[in-house]
Amino acid sequence: MKEPKYKLVCIDLDGTLLTDEKTITKENIETIRKASSLGINICIATGRIYKFVDHIKETLGNKIKVIASNGGIILKEDEVLSFRTLSYEEILRLKNLTKDYNVDIYLNTENEIISEKSIPNTYSYKAINNGLEDRYKVNIVENYPFENLKDDKKYKIVKAICINKEDLNEVKKVRQLLEETNEFEISSAEHHYCEINSKGVSKGKAVEELAKNLKIDIKEVMCIGDGGNDIEMLKRAGISIAMKNGMEDVKSLANYITEDNNNSGVAKAIEKFVLNDFNI
Repeated sequence: MKEPKYKLVCIDLDGTLLTDEKTITKENIETIRKASSLGINICIATGRIYKFVDHIKETLGNKIKVIASNGGIILKEDEVLSFRTLSYEEILRLKNLTKDYNVDIYLNTENEIISEKSIPNTYSYKAINNGLEDRYKVNIVENYPFENLKDDKKYKIVKAICINKEDLNEVKKVRQLLEETNEFEISSAEHHYCEINSKGVSKGKAVEELAKNLKIDIKEVMCIGDGGNDIEMLKRAGISIAMKNGMEDVKSLANYITEDNNNSGVAKAIEKFVLNDFNI
């Protein structure tokens, strides 16, 4: 058996590991478990909050490492969470910059979504909560003035999103405005919202930090994704894999395009580029 070329595999969730029905195919589960059992480091790298990954870790195996909130949280080898937070001043600056636009701001912590307004029942975390056991559910904090964060020290804000599902043009304008300020790290997994992290925080930077922690060269890292918030990690990877269902700008920079998320594209990529090295 030769030494595997790729020792760390970082996998996005929505549109990548998860099907359109937000499930994980049997082939993906079995292939990830097999790779993990052979000593390959597997990392879930998602824009979602850390709490959402709990039930997925249980499905795939507790050896799984995690990058959540686009690098705002990293779960490393020592099982300790590392936080990259938005400051109180940054949050109020974001609120002030976007006040004239028709977007809602949701703040993410390790296990909460915080909004100054009521959050629609159709919002993804509320909808997903309905199908989860209580121990896996995300806490929803509504009608909470962001100014309260100054004195309320219990929340570590790692990411914000600006969202409007009905008017994508408003989201586009807000994203352009925020990018022009150059004060935040901006990305988008989907077109109806933009994601905001503290400057310098991204999936790509988090992958670099995790690889260093594991003493793995970045050239020995495989990254798999489909959306705009995956671009930074795909650019850095030793091999970048885009999903067939991915955004065109993601597919254009990838080294390889695998099957779509509904047809176990993750498993097929791991089998082709990782498990083949083990001759199994």
